[in-house]
Amino acid sequence: MRDSAWLYHLTTRKVALLIKDHGMTSELMRSGRAVAHPQGAFAKDRREREPKSTNNKLKAYLCDILSRGVSMDQIREEKGQYQPFVFEPQGSNEVDNPKLDGLEKGKFLSYVRLLLPNEGQVNRARRLRLGRDPEVEKAAKDMLLKDKSHFLVRLAIQYVACRFDIEETITASHIYFQKPEYAAYCYDDYKKKLGDVPMVVLRVRKADVSLLVADDSDFRAMMTRHRVGAELIQLMEAHETTKEQPGFKDLNYRCNASNWIPLLSWVDGENQA
Repeated sequence: MRDSAWLYHLTTRKVALLIKDHGMTSELMRSGRAVAHPQGAFAKDRREREPKSTNNKLKAYLCDILSRGVSMDQIREEKGQYQPFVFEPQGSNEVDNPKLDGLEKGKFLSYVRLLLPNEGQVNRARRLRLGRDPEVEKAAKDMLLKDKSHFLVRLAIQYVACRFDIEETITASHIYFQKPEYAAYCYDDYKKKLGDVPMVVLRVRKADVSLLVADDSDFRAMMTRHRVGAELIQLMEAHETTKEQPGFKDLNYRCNASNWIPLLSWVDGENQA
């Protein structure tokens, strides 16, 4: 069967054993909570990306305000009084992102009015130049380290956290697969995210997955809210590239049916007594 007929999923051997017993399910189905597994790829990715995203968001605030003619000293002195907004993600990019952006804009402009009662005028050309200014980058990092109570710091932290909460809610509510045309690239990415643990590759026929949709956050992926039964899943154990075998990333190797077994037939030798 052609590669285009399949969807792929890289996971740990430990999780594969759970999938063998219960099928492929979302975290929401398993626990009743739309919270990503703390040891999963999303949680690891969030821990790595959130600090930089927060710094970038704060830097964007500074560039915007500085471009209106306000000085960095004025921003440092006007700390403001921040009251967190209330936001509960629904698990839909179309619903959640516009709502969050609206809350952010309202908060941000309320701070701008502390410095400029009429909000001033954004100088777009200057804002672009400020975005490349290492002094603004340094100012953002210093504020995050030394001035955590500042209005803009707290807004950046809350906004970015809510952005990840949206992504987490969607992640925890869906099962994810890699598209076949990106299988080799995703393999390397997910291996890195999962870390140094024993892994296997799973595959399922695209036609066997109910209500499959594109993943808005990753063009290489597809997702579904619906359970995929273990009887529909196949497993590749010898997926690494070695001198003896080309491994999963090789198209002909992963299209060779003899390199796959039904998940229900798999016995994990590494976890046998």
